[in-house]
Amino acid sequence: RVIIPHTYFQTVAENFWQSQLREVLIGLRPGSDVEATAKSIRAYFDKKYGKSGRFRVDADSVLLAQMSRFLNLFTLTLTIIALICLSVGGIGIMNMMLVSVAERFREIGLRKAFGATDSQIRMLFLSESLALCAIAGVIGLLIGFVAYELAIFAASKFVAKLGFAWVAEPVAIFISLVSIVVVGILSGLAPAIKAEKLQIAEALRSE
Repeated sequence: RVIIPHTYFQTVAENFWQSQLREVLIGLRPGSDVEATAKSIRAYFDKKYGKSGRFRVDADSVLLAQMSRFLNLFTLTLTIIALICLSVGGIGIMNMMLVSVAERFREIGLRKAFGATDSQIRMLFLSESLALCAIAGVIGLLIGFVAYELAIFAASKFVAKLGFAWVAEPVAIFISLVSIVVVGILSGLAPAIKAEKLQIAEALRSE
């Protein structure tokens, strides 16, 4: 890229056609309204030159619309996949907790016999479910983040224009942590209710 004054460029151009500005590329800040900016530029030239000039303002609206639809579809697909994964993981944790409740009937009966309330039993299993989900979720979050960064790093070695940088999105991390908590509570709710409603005599008779 060589930057020189336009007046000097006109003097060294081979002919009149080459010395004229035929195209100007305008870069906008991220988040700017491309269509509104294009209309403003067109309105400016219309007002300044009217029909005496021939110009065109192209904002690549078709390309932008296609990219927007693709990104929306891609986001929806990833959301569905994430919900399926969370559901499968939550069901797995719930099954594990139900098995844990079935194997700890006598423990639950003894706790109730020594004065543990239903709410305390419920909170016990909810906290265990939440802890189990938190451990698995944090491990999965770290593995996913490292795998993503490694994929981008590997791609940057093969694509010259692709740069690599460590990026951690706070919103994504917050949503992940909230999802871990929600799945932990929902997956432990049924086992906690089952343990809470267990009668002392029934629990103490179990082997």
